[in-house]
Amino acid sequence: MKIKGDYIKVEAFDGFVVAPVGEESVKNRIMLTLNGTANEIWEMLKEEKSADEITLALSKKYGIPKEKAQSDVKKVIDSLKKEGIMTE
Repeated sequence: MKIKGDYIKVEAFDGFVVAPVGEESVKNRIMLTLNGTANEIWEMLKEEKSADEITLALSKKYGIPKEKAQSDVKKVIDSLKKEGIMTE
């Protein structure tokens, strides 16, 4: 999985905003807001980590059950796929 196109991410209020730039801004005119956890997932996706790697990292970092981390990762990835931001 990987994020397709070019996006800029800026810190705003109590989270982050992601918006397409360049060619991607012509194809996809969406802005996303990310909370802290979604931001961490975004950063790991930019490094082309797998969903399993991200799940394990979050589970270890926050001491949460793997199933909870997996659910959070799936929600973010599903949202990014729905908006056409991610490829398999």
